Amino acid sequence: MPHQAVDVYQRILNGERLPADIPGLDALLSAGFVVPVLHSPGAYSAVDPRRVGPQLITLLQAHISAASVFADAMPSFLADLEKRFDSARPGAAGVERLTGLDEINKRINDEHHLTRSIIRSGQPGQRTPEDLRKSLKRDEAGLRRGLAMRTLYPASLRRTPTVSNWAQNMAGLGAEVRTLAAPFQRSIIFDDRTAFIPDHSGEGPPPPTVSVVVTEPLLVARIIAEFELDWARADTWYGAATADQGTVTTKGDRALLRELCSGKSRAEIADALSISPNWLGDRIRSLTKRLGLKSEAQLIHWWCRSPEYSIHD
Repeated sequence: MPHQAVDVYQRILNGERLPADIPGLDALLSAGFVVPVLHSPGAYSAVDPRRVGPQLITLLQAHISAASVFADAMPSFLADLEKRFDSARPGAAGVERLTGLDEINKRINDEHHLTRSIIRSGQPGQRTPEDLRKSLKRDEAGLRRGLAMRTLYPASLRRTPTVSNWAQNMAGLGAEVRTLAAPFQRSIIFDDRTAFIPDHSGEGPPPPTVSVVVTEPLLVARIIAEFELDWARADTWYGAATADQGTVTTKGDRALLRELCSGKSRAEIADALSISPNWLGDRIRSLTKRLGLKSEAQLIHWWCRSPEYSIHD
């Protein structure tokens, strides 16, 4: 009700004649709190609010209930329209090339706000403290509004304090973080509708200032499937290394042990596991010591005879 309505109601009770355009009068007439006096221009009669109020409240509650149902149904309705709109566009329209970090980050922020269910993120490279700070603020907001988040990092970043702190903070808010001791592709996937991937169209490594935005449903589904395969092979991380329940070795340990039995050189193994040769040596020594063994040869012998050798991660 307009704030003038109470004053107008009182003036009508006082018997005043009022012009038809006085602020607040239309609202009182529409709600039924006053009625015009027949054959007496400018004269109105006040109605007992106890007669009108309950009916008005019931009507308002019905409108609120209908609006709530409409709001609840809107996300799935919009998602259905978006899929139909995207599927009706030519195939080329489902792939867009973005150039420049500002443009890429703006688009990622926009997609983040539009996400309704889950964000999947594969981050195979090093991340700066500034990147992590911006990401933490944005991702915290997403988790608080009920989004699920899955983030995949290379196992080598377990030794990076800034990333470890980020993982601890995110895990505490309900996000899932895993590390993989093998190469994987960079990607950010919002729900099942939009994916950001590197531009591999040129020679050499993809440029860091270029991103390809994929909205074609079939292509997005393919990118999600690849991410989920890597995710299933990765180790859960809460900011510190954790061992698998019921096994002596973790998934990362088993990946390392399989590589040791492959005949590759130390450099090739380190490259396959996305870690440095020095850290590879540290991991081998740490695992050997943890298992109570004395040498790498003894470690390989133990692995080949272990029941965990048959575990397929």
